[in-house]
Amino acid sequence: MPPGIAPSDVWNGRPPLHRNWANYDAAAAETARKNRNAKDAACRGLSRPNDSYQCDEFPFASTMEGAGLGDGNFSVRYVPGAENSKAGTELSDWYGSDRILHNNAYGIFVK
Repeated sequence: MPPGIAPSDVWNGRPPLHRNWANYDAAAAETARKNRNAKDAACRGLSRPNDSYQCDEFPFASTMEGAGLGDGNFSVRYVPGAENSKAGTELSDWYGSDRILHNNAYGIFVK
């Protein structure tokens, strides 16, 4: 079993996400830039309800599988900015508390 992957059914047959910490090195910064630019380009085609909304994406911008990967396998939508900011803070806190480092694989389960 590769490091960082727990022996369980968390993955449900899907590949894990990998954390991209933009401050790790130049390649990580470039991945973050590509993720942001691809997300922003996709959002330009959507209607924004009002200025308090932010464009959000999945997979997360902080992953190597983000919008900048170039495979078109991502989604975007406008969400309330306060909720998006809170979710981003919680994700960042989770990375720290569970020690998910640059390039570590992880899975998520949504109820």
